[in-house]
Amino acid sequence: MHRILFTAAMLIGGAAHAEPFEHHYDVSFAGLRVASANVAGEITDTTYNATARMEARGLAGLISSDFTASVRGGRTGPSGFAPQAFVQVSGGRDASRLDIAYRDGTPVNIVSTPPRDEDERDIPTLSKQADTVDFLTAVLALTQPGTAEEICSRSFDSFTMTKRVRIEGQGITAGTQSCSVIYQKVHTETLVARDPQPYTLELRPLQGDQFEVSRILGPSEFGRAVITRTN
Repeated sequence: MHRILFTAAMLIGGAAHAEPFEHHYDVSFAGLRVASANVAGEITDTTYNATARMEARGLAGLISSDFTASVRGGRTGPSGFAPQAFVQVSGGRDASRLDIAYRDGTPVNIVSTPPRDEDERDIPTLSKQADTVDFLTAVLALTQPGTAEEICSRSFDSFTMTKRVRIEGQGITAGTQSCSVIYQKVHTETLVARDPQPYTLELRPLQGDQFEVSRILGPSEFGRAVITRTN
């Protein structure tokens, strides 16, 4: 489920100089449109904030029919973004809320409401998750407009409660306006990466030499995932 949520949010972008943005997306798995997503926020030279909402359309059993996330932070750290507070809320039958607080680029407190069951995976050692970002911040870091070379070379780790993943840009695909990106799971205690999965970021031009991500394609547990920006 974490990879679905990460993938479905992956097209969130931003604007510089405190210009607000609002983006709309369609999400499909195995050729079937299953969700739409709306994202709004603001990115400046020193701070950022974003909110995301995803609603199921059609095959509602695949993902939560009511999912929201929000984050705020500063423009520092390895990825260029350092979260300060992240909130994730899921509705439906399994309604829940997750709050993560950060200090100096490291998650220092995680609160899950309702409390996690005793048989669920323990929250890992938080001090080992230094210089990671939540999945919504990871989306901003990956899809912030830039030159094609900048977008296609971005790499960082994302951590949300018990899941950690690594995103590694592989550069521009020759002869195209697209990038290859490797998504890997990372063990939260040993920090060893495993199970590499390839994703493609399709770019579209802005002004001058600037580009933004217009579509993401890659594997998911429900078949090939395609996330397309619609505005």
